[in-house]
Amino acid sequence: MDKNNAEKNMSIQEIAAFIGVEAWVDKDNISDPYEAVNMGIWINISALAWEMRSSLTVYELAKGVPEIIIDTEIRSLPSIPPFLLHNGWIIESRKISEPLFGDTVCLGGYSVDNKIFLIGFERNGRAMVVPVTPCWGETDIETNCEWLVVDEKEIGESKKWAIEAMHFATILGALLEAETAPIKIENRTVKQKKKSKRNKNPKNEEIKKWTTRIIRLSEIGEASLREITEPSSSKLDTSGLVLETIKVRGHIKRVAIGKGRRERKWIYIAPYLSSRWISERVKIIIKK
Repeated sequence: MDKNNAEKNMSIQEIAAFIGVEAWVDKDNISDPYEAVNMGIWINISALAWEMRSSLTVYELAKGVPEIIIDTEIRSLPSIPPFLLHNGWIIESRKISEPLFGDTVCLGGYSVDNKIFLIGFERNGRAMVVPVTPCWGETDIETNCEWLVVDEKEIGESKKWAIEAMHFATILGALLEAETAPIKIENRTVKQKKKSKRNKNPKNEEIKKWTTRIIRLSEIGEASLREITEPSSSKLDTSGLVLETIKVRGHIKRVAIGKGRRERKWIYIAPYLSSRWISERVKIIIKK
């Protein structure tokens, strides 16, 4: 395929279909329903590969990081997605025995218009592709799924997986930008030289970058897994009251900053214990 003509004259879906069919699809069994499903998966993988053709970056999560992400709530949304989700992206676990969430060990995605096509691989080799439409906007949210629109044909397990996957990727993207984050980044970049067929001059070799960003727990993250901050003591008159203590999950949210408080940034709040004094008496109200 002529790269320049492809970029100018074809959409990403058309490019992906061309690459997927030519490279991976068994044309002798194209009428086989199982082969047709595989073709859809390979075409989406081709689209992701095309999106990442100039610079491949893989986010590799070390032990404990998936647990922090899963246990973190998102309390507000940005007007645009976190930088991680701007182009093609890949997230994977460092060990297949330690999945990202559920049985998913690798999660990738790419965007077309307002949709994000999520691509996942499980430990048993199963692959899935589910498109979702996030509703971005500087707003507070109460649940993890109210800001996502999943295609109506996706039901049951695939819909549940898509919500969980999008939540996981968004939380990671936000944590990568957040202050007092529970994670830290270690970059490892490998340069691969691709020789030009037309010119053997080494100066004209095309250099491809492959970056692995290893995500580890920071000191804050390690502390979040080990302990929870105790609530402050109270000097109130507590006679006739009992102390109720609840765990507040770690969460991430947007806060206003700058002149006129017009700018926004992500901050991470580590999990902590919250307490309140309540009456020993339990009142039962019966409505007639």
